[in-house]
Amino acid sequence: MLARQLIIALLLGSLATGCAIRQLKSVGSIPDLVDVFIEPHELELPPPEFDPTLKPFIGQFVADAHVRGVNITDESVSMLRKFVYVDRLSVPQSGKVIAACSRFHSWEITATERKKVRWNIIEVLRKESQDYTEGDPKRLKELAYHELFHCFLNKGHLPRGVPGIMAPALSKGSDRIYTDWKGLVDEMFTKEYIDLIPDASD
Repeated sequence: MLARQLIIALLLGSLATGCAIRQLKSVGSIPDLVDVFIEPHELELPPPEFDPTLKPFIGQFVADAHVRGVNITDESVSMLRKFVYVDRLSVPQSGKVIAACSRFHSWEITATERKKVRWNIIEVLRKESQDYTEGDPKRLKELAYHELFHCFLNKGHLPRGVPGIMAPALSKGSDRIYTDWKGLVDEMFTKEYIDLIPDASD
C-alpha cells in the first residue's frame, strides 16, 4: 500500500520545465541535444504526441538503420514521447537552433527500489524550420534524421568540418540530399561515421 502511494505521489508531480530543470548539458557545438534531470517528486511522463507530418520519419529512420546493420530497439523508439512542431522549445537554447532532442531522466522511487526512468522529446521550431526547409520535404527529412540520430543512437555531432547529416550545422547549400541521399544515409550508419561522433552523457 505504501509503495502504491509513493508511486502515485511521484506521478502527480509537474513536468513544467521552469521548475523541473536541474541539469542541462549540450553536446556538440550546436546545442540541439540536451540532457535534463527531473527531480523524482516532479516526475510525470508526457503523453505521446506526434505531428502527422513528422511521425513517418521515425519508421523510415528505423528501417534505414536496420537494413544497414544498426539496430534501433523497440525500447529506444518507445522512449520517444514527442516529435512535434512548437513555437518555443521546452528547454530554451541559444544560437540558431532549428530543432532539439531533449533527453529527460529521473528516478521512480518505491518502498523497495529506485528505478531510472528515461524519455526523449524532439521539438521542431515551426518558423525556423519553415525558413530552413522552404517547404522542401527532403530538407525536412534531413532535419528529422539529424534529431532522430541524436535521440535513438545517444550520440552528439560529427567533428567540425566533417560533412554529413550529423554535422554540427545543416547547410541549405549542400545538394547531396538531392543527388546522393542513399549515400548520405549509408555513410551515416557506418561504424566509421558513428565512431567519429562522441557519445552523449548517460
